Order: sequence, then structure tokens, then C-alpha cells
Amino acid sequence: MTDVLIGLCLFAVLLGMVPTLAAFAQFLAVGLHGIWNHYSKCQDFMPRVAFVLPAWNEADVLGASIDSLMSMDYPAGQWRIYVVDDASTDHTPEVMREKMAQYPGSLFHLRRDKGGQGKAHTLNHGLDTFIALRSSVRSQNSISWVVNCSWPDSATKLSHRAATILLRFSMHHQPS
Repeated sequence: MTDVLIGLCLFAVLLGMVPTLAAFAQFLAVGLHGIWNHYSKCQDFMPRVAFVLPAWNEADVLGASIDSLMSMDYPAGQWRIYVVDDASTDHTPEVMREKMAQYPGSLFHLRRDKGGQGKAHTLNHGLDTFIALRSSVRSQNSISWVVNCSWPDSATKLSHRAATILLRFSMHHQPS
């Protein structure tokens, strides 16, 4: 009788070890997976990014917003800033000319002739223009990620590290 009880106890102990052994096998498989898939040779991929900033009479904060975005820790040439000017009546066009000369090829001024239709309409106009430009020069292996900086001064509040983390995170979480 005691032999039967000892046998049942040993069976219960061995049965209880099954989840632990399965977890250990998975732990080993993850390490081998990293070796077999050559993770050390993989390149870091950074998608192209377009910042769309709708602006109406934002000349006082626009320069600082652009400078903040341009100093971001992201590969040069992988991002562009499109400032959509909703027919501003202040000195926004002058600020944009100065900044476009400072950052040639990375900053674009999309000025609307008729303004006053609101920020959403201005943003949609900028996105439509961006999509039209993008489709005319589209290459098969390029990805763009559009960032809506709804308030130009909010771009200065976005830390450089946070923007980089946000862009890298979005790269791995694209909808399929």
C-alpha cells in the first residue's frame, strides 16, 4: 500500500514539473532563435516622416517649432516638414522664407490663397498636397509616416528623445 502511495506522489510531482520544463524549453528556444535569425546583422530601419504643421498667424512660434523639429535625433534626409499656411496676415511668409533658406530641401511652405476655413480644413489641404506630391515620386520600398502637429507651438514641447521613440515605436506597430 505504501508503495502505491509513493508511486502516486512521485507521479504528481513529475506532473507538476511539466509546466516548468515547458517554460525552460521555450527559454532555450528564444536564445537559439536569436542566433539562427542573424539578429546581429539586421539594420536599423527608419521610415520617412512628414511633419504637417497647419499655421495661421503663427509667426511668433513657428521658427522655434521648426528649429525644434530640425534638431531631432533622426537620420538626416528621412524627414520633411510641411507648413500649411492658411493665408496668414502676419509675417509668417517671411519667417518661412528665412527657415526654408536655413533648411533647404527639408522644409516646405504650402500657402493657401484663401484662408479662414479652419485648422481642420488647412490640415486636410496639407495632407492632400502631401499625398499628391508623394504619389508622383513614389518608390516601392519607401514608407511615410505623417505626424500631425496640430499646434505649431506643441512641436517645441515634444522632446527630441520622445519624438525618436515615437517614430521607432510606430515603425514596429504599423497596421496591416
